Amino acid sequence: MCENNMQILKLLSEEVFDFSRDQMVTDKVKSMKESLNGEFSQIYQLCEFVLEHSQKPSLLRVTLQTLQRFLTWIPLGYIFRTTLIEKLVNKYFPAPIFRNEALECLTEIGCLQDLEPQYDPLFRQLFSTFLTRLADIFSPETDLQPAFENGSEQDRYFIQKLALFLSGFFKAHLKVLEVPESHQALITGMFYMVRVSEVKETEIFRICLEAWHMLAEDLYKSEHGAVNGSGPP
Repeated sequence: MCENNMQILKLLSEEVFDFSRDQMVTDKVKSMKESLNGEFSQIYQLCEFVLEHSQKPSLLRVTLQTLQRFLTWIPLGYIFRTTLIEKLVNKYFPAPIFRNEALECLTEIGCLQDLEPQYDPLFRQLFSTFLTRLADIFSPETDLQPAFENGSEQDRYFIQKLALFLSGFFKAHLKVLEVPESHQALITGMFYMVRVSEVKETEIFRICLEAWHMLAEDLYKSEHGAVNGSGPP
């Protein structure tokens, strides 16, 4: 019964926020979003209870999938003032059976942007802890091409989703990571990005190319601004 309820919640979110925008006027979408937002405390309590107490893999996976659908619009307190991120990074991401679903949730969180500066330290902590857990799976020196060629479909899916996480995080929070305390995490993250970029697959190449273009553009603007700023008035 609980698993069926999760499926219904997941489908509801998809219907309202993914597939219905062409059929529903903006005011209607906004109204339904606000209605669900008001009820989300109950939805979150259900998800939290399942993630904390359930031992059933299929229920846990659909719960993570349901959370992923809601993460782009729920109140930020449910993300940053609860144990959600800690559970995703330290409990579910390290477990192979839940890794891809947890990574999709973390990608949604990592791509959140235009937030108040008070959230910057939380994003730094998220990125650093994620890299620590990722190192338990493979090191920044690992050649991922054999794993992509010879691994399972889930392995290939994981590498593609890792490309989305890294590129999305850099696009949204590069400036947040460009501080002394996050220097090593930033360098390590870029080493992982290099390894993912070496995988010979069209979609992964496109994702990484966009990220490298953004990083190169940011570097050029920084250097160009520094040169202009050092010139005569």
